[in-house]
Amino acid sequence: MLLLSLTYVWYSNVLLLVLNSLAVPLLVIVQTCKEILPLFQWYMFAAMTSYISLNYVNIDALIARNNIQRYEATGEIDAAYLGSLSYEAVPYLLELKRRHPEAQGVDDALEGFRASLQYRQSESWTEFNLSVWRARKALDVK
Repeated sequence: MLLLSLTYVWYSNVLLLVLNSLAVPLLVIVQTCKEILPLFQWYMFAAMTSYISLNYVNIDALIARNNIQRYEATGEIDAAYLGSLSYEAVPYLLELKRRHPEAQGVDDALEGFRASLQYRQSESWTEFNLSVWRARKALDVK
């Protein structure tokens, strides 16, 4: 689990470095082509608006909700995949366990979330994450 966390952190850091290295040339291009491409500003505005709105949609919660609906329709669930989602999936997994205790792998996924929450160090107020707090509260992890 630690290796997975370290790998995830490494990949996210590399992604941020790549995105930041692309930001400066993009800004230079925008400044030089302002007269040539007047609609470019509107395209950038639309792209940034969609990017920011995607951050607030809670994609993992949406994925968990849809997978649970699929389980109720077909009887098949990929609990290992649900366990790999972010802490936003915890309330949906708990609801699935409450409504369908026979679902295979849900207990393992919840135990994985519980273990990772217990492993996390106490955070300062600047590192507060609402989904982590909700997961701690739902799983009763101190």
